[in-house]
Amino acid sequence: MRFHCCRSVLPKMGSHAASHERDEYEEWSVSNPPIGALDLYTSRCVCDPKYSDTIVKVKIKASSDTRPSQIDPSGSPNSVDRPATKRRRICENELSESGIYNSGTTEEEPTEVGVRRVVYRSFFACAYSLASGSAFFKTTIDRSSRDEGIRRVIEVEVDGSELSIFIVLLKFLHTKEAPKDVAVRDFVDLLRIANRFLVHGIVGHCVDGLIAKGVGWRIASELLEMLYTAGIKSMPEIRSLLDVLDKILLSRFEDLDVAWSVAEDRNLLLHLPMPTLKSLLLNPALKVAAEETVFMVVSKWLQVAFGSGPKVVASDDYGQAVLQLGNCIRFPQISPYYLQRVVLFVSWTEGPNWAARWWIKEGLQFHLSSPQKLKAGRVGNCRGNRFLPRPASSNPKLVVTWEGIAKTFRDEISNQHCITGKAWHRGHAWYLQCSQTTKGGIRVGVVVKPLFVAMSLDALGRRPPMPRSVRPKKVVFEVATRSGTRQQVRAVDDTNWLVGRVFVAKEFLTTTNDDKSLEFLTGEQSELVVDGRIKVSATMEY
Repeated sequence: MRFHCCRSVLPKMGSHAASHERDEYEEWSVSNPPIGALDLYTSRCVCDPKYSDTIVKVKIKASSDTRPSQIDPSGSPNSVDRPATKRRRICENELSESGIYNSGTTEEEPTEVGVRRVVYRSFFACAYSLASGSAFFKTTIDRSSRDEGIRRVIEVEVDGSELSIFIVLLKFLHTKEAPKDVAVRDFVDLLRIANRFLVHGIVGHCVDGLIAKGVGWRIASELLEMLYTAGIKSMPEIRSLLDVLDKILLSRFEDLDVAWSVAEDRNLLLHLPMPTLKSLLLNPALKVAAEETVFMVVSKWLQVAFGSGPKVVASDDYGQAVLQLGNCIRFPQISPYYLQRVVLFVSWTEGPNWAARWWIKEGLQFHLSSPQKLKAGRVGNCRGNRFLPRPASSNPKLVVTWEGIAKTFRDEISNQHCITGKAWHRGHAWYLQCSQTTKGGIRVGVVVKPLFVAMSLDALGRRPPMPRSVRPKKVVFEVATRSGTRQQVRAVDDTNWLVGRVFVAKEFLTTTNDDKSLEFLTGEQSELVVDGRIKVSATMEY
């Protein structure tokens, strides 16, 4: 059996007549289809005209009109993707003398500003093949009707870049053949079109191709975002693909604290799609130094993605993102201090947010549980992973650094009395603070403050103690000198470091000279100035 393919050569868009179209006919053998490249595969016909009772008319959208395809959660296509369901008959003059329907036409469509030309491609098809392989086409065909001897017309709309993928989908519905030796991007696009038109039969071919070819983390992120609301996400093949995608994403962001400490990775995290970030945070193998880090990432992501203000907080999209990402945080693993002093007053958890109130209540109740239950982990085993700690981070240190020109160092301390280096770690802001003493010297210390909220005191006006999940075991202060790096190590006990109080390195930025003034310590003759610059750092070790 041999199939016939009709390819129309369309006039240029500037032409006013479509009558100059010419048809080229080609034949391809079914026993030796040109599979191996997508452009060759799509050159085959869809259905033999002799057995066709339906014509699929494709409206090709301009690139500027592209938008993500949406699928209703119930499984039925949304109105933006639904083909026209009104009854339509094909005029006799639309058929050529040989009985082959013209595969390319240009029509005029009225708009608000005038008339624009719209390009259509039409394909012979079999109603039974379409309906048996696609719930989308089955619904459309059931709603249409035709007179005896007249082909029904089904109209769909695709982007110009998706046309070749859509042809592959039509061919699969008629021949059950899918391309194999194509690029990863083609498999991704084919899976997207299959989800849009609810062609479940080709999903397994796409999943096999993606797993065999291998995908990078960026394509994995794109697929996770696409499959988040897809009607095909419950299929076994997709569940297998999601497991693979989760591992690929975790390999890129295996340790959340390490990723956050690198500026490039931190920027990538804050711009991940919500479904991708949710998948990462729900992965039980994700490493964190403390659960406060997860809360910090979610809070900052919401701020970057939505901004702030009453209108933002009241929007449905913001509410859905809060609910989805909030469920990824293991609130019982956050310290009671942080739950009561920080989490309770962050913008996305305050107000009439019943979910946040429950999360905080559950976390506080967990900390009041019996120590024996905590030790045995019986609560976590009975009530879910959110009660169990995550794998420990492989980054046991935090380094905060200030480096700059010596003159800038001196001027800023003289004018502002303090300069700082800053880093975010374990849900807190860490400041390396250099200030001028009353005697004119330089004092170096580290200050820790909670993120997102103002510093608060207890009922007696006292500063809260540093939470155990945040407090380091020791702090190593370092400064570069002309004779090498000078260090001072200070151990941190349970009582000598409070939130908001400076943890000071004693007599650190000094020289052997009797002159301890700021001008001398930052001058060219000072051993603290190397190549005209000063570099000071503090390393918190856990």
